[in-house]
Amino acid sequence: MAPAHLTSGSHGRLPHVAIFPFMAKGHTIPLIQLANYLRHHRLATVTFFTTPGNAAFVRGGLSSGDDDDDVAAVVELDFPVGAPGIPPGVESADAFLYWVNESAAVLGVPKMSFFGISAFAQVMRELRNHHGLCAVMEPGDVDDDGYPATLAVPEFPHIRVTLEDLMATFGEPSAFWNEHVGPRAWPIGPLCLAQPASATADARPSWMEWLDEKAAAGRPVLYIALGTLAAIPEVQLKEVADGLERADVNFIWAVRPKNIDLGPGFEERIKDRGLVVREWVDQLEILQHESVRGFLSHSGWNSVLESVTAGVPLAVWPMIADQPFNARFLVDELNIAIRVSPIDRTMRGLVPSEEISKVVKELMDGEAGAEATKRVVELSALAKEAMDEGGLSWIAVKEMITELCAMKNAVHEKEEANYCKQDV
Repeated sequence: MAPAHLTSGSHGRLPHVAIFPFMAKGHTIPLIQLANYLRHHRLATVTFFTTPGNAAFVRGGLSSGDDDDDVAAVVELDFPVGAPGIPPGVESADAFLYWVNESAAVLGVPKMSFFGISAFAQVMRELRNHHGLCAVMEPGDVDDDGYPATLAVPEFPHIRVTLEDLMATFGEPSAFWNEHVGPRAWPIGPLCLAQPASATADARPSWMEWLDEKAAAGRPVLYIALGTLAAIPEVQLKEVADGLERADVNFIWAVRPKNIDLGPGFEERIKDRGLVVREWVDQLEILQHESVRGFLSHSGWNSVLESVTAGVPLAVWPMIADQPFNARFLVDELNIAIRVSPIDRTMRGLVPSEEISKVVKELMDGEAGAEATKRVVELSALAKEAMDEGGLSWIAVKEMITELCAMKNAVHEKEEANYCKQDV
């Protein structure tokens, strides 16, 4: 980070930001988008640290597609070979890079952590710890109907959570965080809006051509993607397939693992109204397609933001980490989603095909889906305003850069004062 006196307002140089993400795609993608945002608005120059196995993906995401001279530098760091417990070719292992704190301190560089989960989930997790909410309920506690018991969060009594929600590894806007929790947070984004359009390929992907056909026929499409981290059993995916077939809606389903068996004859029976894709797709491009009117999602925060910016309502099916909090936020607070409920209302319970069919039909054709659509379109417009120059996110990023520069400048001044004392 360059000192404050070297910003573009004086000597023509921008602050310099080094970005070092955890190497999982869900962590890397939003930071690529942040780098593009900083460069596009000429708020900072960027150096991006990655590993050889991830470098091509990073460079592809940082490519602006124009003649801008301010190209982000990509530095490849060798990944340990033969590290215990890490299969060959895997370069996405670590515990969120906590160890860079020490390196930054040695270099006298101000450090900031990027959390790609929602402020709502962060606040709920801190309130869980502050109030000891996990000690209030016991495993196995149920309500009068025999479903998992819920507890009201003290500061937000209208929000009720289960013990399972609280025990997951891991809103109100960041104003609550800054006032009651800390350290200082800057709410920025949705960063997916900073991602430049993909370079024009020689051939349009087959799934996009399929969506074009549905748009031309006036047939709305449901998009299904259930994340890349949670391992979903084959028996559950077959229930999803059966539910989609029962629902009689048009859909495109990004399936993983790619060799999963979805049941005898399924893909042949649904070929006129459904498409199963077994490779990496551009999710944001799909969500932005005019034919896509709903998203069945695991409620990972990147997926949520992409859906909101595209103005697409969700059916949410949380499975791990911050996802239960995200789902409650989307359903109970923002009113842009419908909840998928496992048969026993726990995250690990089986979701039967009847539930998939019911939720999907309600999202695509029901009153709740129509209300969610109206609300998410409103939020989409607000998100775009926030990211435009002069918007709330743009202001927050500028304030963040200014404070980091001031911190760096203070370090330099302290060092200079120490040198002066030594000379005396």
